[in-house]
Amino acid sequence: MAEADNRLPPSGDNGTDIPRRVGFAAEVFSRYSDEIRAMIGFNVKDPSRADDIFQNLFISLVCEPVPPHVTDVKAYLYRIIVNDVYDTFRRTKIHQESVEKYVEDRKYDLAQEYPQDSMIEAEETRQMLGVIERQLPKHQAVVIAHYYENGLNANNTAQKMHLSKRSVHRYLAAAKKKMRELIPENKETPNDLT
Repeated sequence: MAEADNRLPPSGDNGTDIPRRVGFAAEVFSRYSDEIRAMIGFNVKDPSRADDIFQNLFISLVCEPVPPHVTDVKAYLYRIIVNDVYDTFRRTKIHQESVEKYVEDRKYDLAQEYPQDSMIEAEETRQMLGVIERQLPKHQAVVIAHYYENGLNANNTAQKMHLSKRSVHRYLAAAKKKMRELIPENKETPNDLT
């Protein structure tokens, strides 16, 4: 590693010393490459994310070189890596929440644009589930209703019915099998029509 007097100035040099900054980051990576990969691997299990963080660290070191007063470079790098990992996961979570919110808002918008379609669809679903429920044993019918009509997942259905998740999956599989048996084979389905 370069001596303290050869360290780079803070990033306020307006980018006029980019080759020197890149060289400094390359020197850090050359000297601590194995440690950097180990630190990232310890904090991130997904190889593609690990590669992204590895590359982002290099860019970070070009933009903000290791300050001259730092004596333990490995500890400094570890702190940067942990912060980058945290930021990556936080950004991913925010993105997922934004997408989920958009999907929920869009569902609401569509329901507002075509309220009659939503009502017709809900009524058809209720009628279909009524027919299915009359053909299934009680527990299977209740699982189907919770799962499809109420939109509950297996965990929530299990909690609501005071059953194990495994029992819910068993009832759901049995109900689906019974429904397939009830629906007659139709030789001329829309997929077959060309």
